[in-house]
Amino acid sequence: MKKILISGSLVVLWMIMIFLLSGMNSIESNSKTKGIVGKIIGEVEEYDVTVMKEVNETNLDTANFIFRKIAHATVYLVLSFFVCNFFYQLKKNKIQNNYLISVFICLLYAITDEYHQTFILGRSGNYIDVIIDFIGAIIGSIIFYYLVKIIKKKKKNIIFNGI
Repeated sequence: MKKILISGSLVVLWMIMIFLLSGMNSIESNSKTKGIVGKIIGEVEEYDVTVMKEVNETNLDTANFIFRKIAHATVYLVLSFFVCNFFYQLKKNKIQNNYLISVFICLLYAITDEYHQTFILGRSGNYIDVIIDFIGAIIGSIIFYYLVKIIKKKKKNIIFNGI
């Protein structure tokens, strides 16, 4: 019961974090990621001058765009991982259905997240972001699936081999 509570709490907390990040206006959201990306690019520039001679606005905008899309996928990868874990802890349905249900829940949340952004100043809902989120959720479910297989195999080997 404790594992179910913890895994369910992780899902809810992660969804709240997504909701709060989506609630930032465009200037606040963009400046936060541009600050991170600027530091990353700055580090590259410091150590490898041949990679980038100067950080100009175009490079920063392009890097920021790529960073934001990767962040979308990563956030939903983690959400999917947490949702898969929650269903795994429940152990009510067949495990294959749990992965499909987890990805579907993440897809629905991505759609509502983009819809939520239509109410935020300077933001808009973007179907491309839903697709990116969906891909992240699929990857998260696949990772979880294989981790479960690996862990079960190791446990089985420990039991049968007496290790």
